[in-house]
Amino acid sequence: MAQLNFPTNFKNSKKYNKLVNLVDSITNHESMLVKEKHVLDNMIRASLLFTVCFYGNTLSLLHLALGRLKERNSLAVQKDNEFIHLFLDLADGEIATKNIKTKEDTYSPHYVSMLEAAQDAKIDIKEIENFVSKINNDNLKKITREFSDPVVNYLAYSEKCTQTFNGAFATVALRELTLSLNFKIIHDHLPKSKQYQKYKVFLSKHIDLDETEHSVLMKKALSQVENVDELINIMLTFYELRRKVYDACLLKNNIY
Repeated sequence: MAQLNFPTNFKNSKKYNKLVNLVDSITNHESMLVKEKHVLDNMIRASLLFTVCFYGNTLSLLHLALGRLKERNSLAVQKDNEFIHLFLDLADGEIATKNIKTKEDTYSPHYVSMLEAAQDAKIDIKEIENFVSKINNDNLKKITREFSDPVVNYLAYSEKCTQTFNGAFATVALRELTLSLNFKIIHDHLPKSKQYQKYKVFLSKHIDLDETEHSVLMKKALSQVENVDELINIMLTFYELRRKVYDACLLKNNIY
């Protein structure tokens, strides 16, 4: 069973063991071993997909957290802004950062570094690039016709979670507190070929960031919430959908 670093208020929930078991099922998923070329290609596609969703959830979390301050008169100074600090610090390391080197060397989200990793690996990712370019003006269903059902369902739920503070908070925190477990396994099983070097760097940097910085931020933020079971329910749904994406990665067909 995975030793997850959630705060005590989550560990005390009756739903917590179910969450741990679900995380275990993902960590031990066959796709993490990237044994076959088509699985590796799909896992890289999945990583790019996940960074798109993570960008959206993180940006929404920041927006919704700051929006809570506006519920007060703007001149009514709130002296304790630690909760906001935790989200600002996370956003600084995820959506406007230079902590993973990119070709342009600009402040950019991790989507950019993962995009470059996929391009170096010579993976066909035009569908997700098309999605990113069109989602602002088209609806999700229309521009995901070529995506597998598990990917569409994951995207749809991610988009739904951007609409509420709890949805954005739960999905962001869950990833920061669990994904380094998966990244380590994938990283250690990647081929030594140069074309996967950027993907290795992407995974390696995330392992370090999540374990030393971002999981610490999210653990502290989660320790301050009272509606623990509501957040765990969102986390369970989110990771059940993510596991289905990993199931799809094992199939011969491209996930998009």
